[in-house]
Amino acid sequence: MQTSTTSSRSAVAFQLASALDHYLLQLDGLAPAASGACSSQLQDLTESVRDIRLRCAAFPALQALFIELLIGHSELVFEMGRESPHRSGKARRAALLATQTQRAQNLLRGGIEPMLQACGSTGAD
Repeated sequence: MQTSTTSSRSAVAFQLASALDHYLLQLDGLAPAASGACSSQLQDLTESVRDIRLRCAAFPALQALFIELLIGHSELVFEMGRESPHRSGKARRAALLATQTQRAQNLLRGGIEPMLQACGSTGAD
């Protein structure tokens, strides 16, 4: 029974890592200069956050990192949805994109990768 639980947690951890990789690729595809016209990209990004949320639910230890990601996502979507042709708007969007990318990387590297290593060492025993 323990092996089955470990195996399913490992599978969810791999799915979460994959979802975060996909989210990071989507963030890379957003242009800081774009605003308003990228609604389909923002919709896809929001769907990815929902997927990440569902997978994070299996790991209570990741909740704080996920909450940071969720708050940053909300800020990013709000700012990207605004029409702001000014340089300050573009700079703010670029800063939000960079910060959100860092949050996603923190969740991946700081939360998921150690779990995958632990699941791998536990499953090998």
